[in-house]
Amino acid sequence: SKTVKRRAPFIPTAGMMGAYLYYECQMRFPERLVIELLRGAVGHGARVANYAEAGDLLIRDGAAVGVQIVDRLGGWRGALNAPAIISAAGPWTQSVLGGAGRQDSRDMGWVRGVHILTDAIECDCAVRLPVDGGNLVFSRWRGMTLIGTLNSHVGALDRAADNGIATREEVEALIAKANRALRSEKLTLADVRHAFSAVRPVPRGKRRVSSAHWEITDHGALEGDAKLDGMLSVVSGNWTRARSIAERAVDMTAKRLQAHGRAKAGRCRTRSTALWGGEVWRMRLFRKAATLRHPEIAPGTLRNLVNAYGSRYREVLALATADDRYWARLDPMRPEIAAQVIYAVRREWARTLDDV
Repeated sequence: SKTVKRRAPFIPTAGMMGAYLYYECQMRFPERLVIELLRGAVGHGARVANYAEAGDLLIRDGAAVGVQIVDRLGGWRGALNAPAIISAAGPWTQSVLGGAGRQDSRDMGWVRGVHILTDAIECDCAVRLPVDGGNLVFSRWRGMTLIGTLNSHVGALDRAADNGIATREEVEALIAKANRALRSEKLTLADVRHAFSAVRPVPRGKRRVSSAHWEITDHGALEGDAKLDGMLSVVSGNWTRARSIAERAVDMTAKRLQAHGRAKAGRCRTRSTALWGGEVWRMRLFRKAATLRHPEIAPGTLRNLVNAYGSRYREVLALATADDRYWARLDPMRPEIAAQVIYAVRREWARTLDDV
């Protein structure tokens, strides 16, 4: 119990028989992982368009052959044609199919999850505490403690349900749940520094996906009105399994294309391919090497760049080195510098302030 109190002093230890520690991965910047995946795709020949909203599918002879697109900033409208289409719309899969007069074959429901961030609770590890017949996780993340998840079923999916904003009622409910787990009234609304929400698709009435088959649908393999050749939907998944799900989706599409006369695709290499910016063997040693290589840079600034961009941090440094104005901090209390904004616009498709 002494070790537990040292690592996570907020844990109620009354009646504790023991505890165990194991190691897991954590993403410091999950939003940056999206960007790096896109940059990696471009590096392998893909084309990426920000703010290009997918509209109705183009159907010909019972097959999806393209999609209408709208530039949400400029207003341009057009169409893209392709021999195969993979929709990664997740909870919005039914909306994509509905525009083509098709319905998803699953009985889909949605769960909205809420998290809060606070600096009122300190820990240097992730802790899972039992509460209300389930568990609540307290984990150290970017200098604060992340608490979640508060799950609730969504009756109808709309943009208000999937806007990323947690309501006051949801935050208060999560605070109450956290205090029940802590067996105290330690946490208050004033302690919450940030809150956010996200919607994920699940089988109706369930809280999680338990079948790998449910994650991906090959619409060409369905029957009746649901059948739609050339169309694959990736409905559910998480970052832990993202690569395996993507590999399955691409392999299924490649087999479909081969069956229609396309050349046989090579073996998938995702298992041995580093993420864009991920050419780092040991992060701690990589940060140390960067510090030795750039002693002139403030440690907080350099550490933030290495953590955020991995092996690509040198590209951001090159911008700042070329123009001293780009060394300016965006906030005196934060390590981010102006060069990161320039980099986002020039290299990462940032079009608005929200993108940055």
